[in-house]
Amino acid sequence: MEDFKTSKGVLIEYTGYDYNVVIPEEMTKIGDRAFYGCVRLKSVAMPGVVIKIGNNAFCSCESLETVAISEGATVIGSFAFSGCTSLKSVVIPKGVTEIGKGAFENCKSLETVAIPEGVTVIGDGTFSGCTSLKSVAIPGSVAKIGDYTFSGCTSLKSVAISEGVTAIGKEVFRGCESLKSVTIPEGATVIGRGAFRDCKSLKSVTIPGSVTKVGEEAFEGCKVIHLNGNSLSSIGKGAFRGCRSIRINGSTPSAIGKDAFIGIPELGDMLPERIWAEDLRSLTPPLKPAAVLTFAEDPSGSDQRRASHIKYIKSHIPLTMA
Repeated sequence: MEDFKTSKGVLIEYTGYDYNVVIPEEMTKIGDRAFYGCVRLKSVAMPGVVIKIGNNAFCSCESLETVAISEGATVIGSFAFSGCTSLKSVVIPKGVTEIGKGAFENCKSLETVAIPEGVTVIGDGTFSGCTSLKSVAIPGSVAKIGDYTFSGCTSLKSVAISEGVTAIGKEVFRGCESLKSVTIPEGATVIGRGAFRDCKSLKSVTIPGSVTKVGEEAFEGCKVIHLNGNSLSSIGKGAFRGCRSIRINGSTPSAIGKDAFIGIPELGDMLPERIWAEDLRSLTPPLKPAAVLTFAEDPSGSDQRRASHIKYIKSHIPLTMA
């Protein structure tokens, strides 16, 4: 116990230099920064009575390879294992409900992580910069995936998001250049700004009809998007900029941001009714004046007003508004 500073069941600080550490049985909490910067530490075992791992508890333990998180743990604090660059795998116990922001950020050797059903909070940037992480499953108990959670996970290939998740935060998967497949569940309503930006290997994404908002630059640089627009009310600026193809089913939203569809070689089987001229001018191949537009007679003039927003279309796609 001489290497442990403790107070009332809280491990305040580890002062030793051992490679392998077993935390004393009577500890119920690992305090903030308790092992901060212990660069010799290779393994840690926690007793089952530890219920909370504090903020920055093991931050910058660069040699830490294995950690047995207490089965009684409920909270993993912010930046708890941030910068543990040798950590290869983590099993999060079933009792954990909250994983704090940046908890495992920049764990560059982390290849696998198991997030159990029952976790309700995944904080911002939790796994950002985990460049060796290959796959992840988000349980339905998580209502929102925090901002930047997997940003920069360049080896991440597949993501399964369970039903129950309703919001995908800002830049959650930005720069995940190896990501090939992702399932966005029915019931999701918000896809945040830049959520899948620069996911260059993502071949196809289906956005379910429950989604009401697609944020700015959400899918910029992706390949094929299938958009079920039954509930969609808002598409942010540059949301699909540079995508190779987009298929839109259902009604189009009332609010479409500037450059939302700019740079798309082809708009698929259905051209959105409300799309700004500046978007269309940049499509490839070059666009010609809208000579092929035809309109049914409408005493209210609503079609004519709507058509005023559509200045150019591809010459080989006739568009009829009835």
